[in-house]
Amino acid sequence: PGMGQPRSRQLSELIAAKRAELVESPTTRLHFKEFYRQFRAKEKASFAAAKAFAATCFDRLPQKVHWRLYLEIAELSKRENRFEEARQLYQKVCRLQPYAAQGWLEYAKLEEEGGHLETCSRILHRGLMFCHYSESLLIKAIKHFERLGQLRPARVLLARLKRAGVEKVWRTVLEGALLEARAGRSAVARKVFKYLMQQVPWYGPIYFEAFRLEEKNEHFRSALQIIERGLAEIPRYGPLWFGAFRLCERADLREAEAALRR
Repeated sequence: PGMGQPRSRQLSELIAAKRAELVESPTTRLHFKEFYRQFRAKEKASFAAAKAFAATCFDRLPQKVHWRLYLEIAELSKRENRFEEARQLYQKVCRLQPYAAQGWLEYAKLEEEGGHLETCSRILHRGLMFCHYSESLLIKAIKHFERLGQLRPARVLLARLKRAGVEKVWRTVLEGALLEARAGRSAVARKVFKYLMQQVPWYGPIYFEAFRLEEKNEHFRSALQIIERGLAEIPRYGPLWFGAFRLCERADLREAEAALRR
């Protein structure tokens, strides 16, 4: 037990140091911006020129941003259809800076676009071990598993969000509500939308998606209540006005049909 504690502390310090590398000074950001501008210009000339230029920049930029250089070269290789080269570079990016969600995300996209869906799943799982609450990775993973018809792993990912502050994860929670709505679990989706309308009242698409769920299920009174609530918070949000017009048209049609039946 005595040996375990120092080891655990040492590991925590290493993790903290690695995460701290993601924080870049204004000077480093400026240097990288200049690199990116020149890199794009070289790419217009040729793949070889851009790659050669990037290779000269490793000595000029701090080691902690080298993963970003490799990421740019990987993206370049992908654009040039050099997929094996891109794959190896993405792997290097993820080894050098596993706490950067961007590396895992782009690597997963490469495999998904190549039709390697199980490999894509593994990359997303691995990335989320390091970037627990990365919005981009979580949303990508949820959509990926839904596409595969694997709703259970998608729901497992959503369950972890309970441990995080809503201000960090509400977009992912919204994606979860949409997943449940598409899966036909309207009661679950409704509950999540209600929670989000309370927690993030300023974001129009939440009201719009909640309204669409009620409209689809022909709960027109509930749909109208959601629209009224949304417009009270965000009076200029256009999609809700269009939704309101649609509901009014439907109500007018129903009245006209009822009158004809009489």
